[in-house]
Amino acid sequence: MKNAMVQILVPRFSARRMDSMRTGEIQAFLIGLIGSQEEGKISRRTALKYETYLSSMFSAAIRLESGVIRNPVRPVKLTVEEPAKPAFVLDDLQTQQIADSLVDPRHRMMWNMNLWMGNRIGEARALRWKCIDWETGGVTVTESLFEGKSSRPKTKAGERGVVLNEAQLAELKEYEQKHYLDAEPEGWLFPGKRNRPMDAGWFMRKVIKPIAAKLGFPEVHWHALRHWNNSAMLNSGIDPTVRMRRVGHSSVRTNMIYSHADLALPKAASDAIWQRLQAAKQELEAMKAGSQEAPLSPLSVTLTVTPNRGCP
Repeated sequence: MKNAMVQILVPRFSARRMDSMRTGEIQAFLIGLIGSQEEGKISRRTALKYETYLSSMFSAAIRLESGVIRNPVRPVKLTVEEPAKPAFVLDDLQTQQIADSLVDPRHRMMWNMNLWMGNRIGEARALRWKCIDWETGGVTVTESLFEGKSSRPKTKAGERGVVLNEAQLAELKEYEQKHYLDAEPEGWLFPGKRNRPMDAGWFMRKVIKPIAAKLGFPEVHWHALRHWNNSAMLNSGIDPTVRMRRVGHSSVRTNMIYSHADLALPKAASDAIWQRLQAAKQELEAMKAGSQEAPLSPLSVTLTVTPNRGCP
């Protein structure tokens, strides 16, 4: 709020008496701020915050009986439409190109678990070993981490269970046995420094984005994996109710701690996701093998075997 006041609101209105300001000029000013970042403008959401700041100032002045008797900001309507930005969508091959480039086992497993489960990033960071039921393949999501603070997931439906298939569970078990065999139940699946979970922002900025930039799609972000997961289930014909429960989109709180009799439909979603990723992995391996076995072009052969007569 301080930056908004100093950089935006004070330069425009500091010379004015509050009781002389009118709704029309405030509205025109705020609408004039909205536009693309390339033009040095702000988003409609940010302009709405500025509107809130101004309104709170007038409300305080009225409450303190300082001579202001009306709030001209309340009737302001910011109806301007912002140009829609095309959402970045990962395809199957891109998910595996990034996975193939990850060296740290924590990085690769965190990437894969987000593809498999479609978690919000705060939920992914908060996963502990106690969340895994090795017998059923269920992974319970009951916690989220944001800015170092632990809380429940974003929505009531976010408290859920996701059932992994046998192949996914085997990869997770191998990760545990190779790297965290002595981990406590309360331990983090993806530990970082000082007994804290991995810094997902750092991981995205310093690891994922540089890899994606080299591959030609720098717009990647954590939520793109959640979109990919939901789209993969949709395109594989998974029942809408299963999809909503799996990613925590349902508006009704659901008990997703699966019994043995309840595993068929949720596991079908994991199977569909696994099959898509395996197909993409095979495509990537074929591309790599093709690039290694590609013969030299005729020009390259000629340049290789023809002596350079200009050299002594």
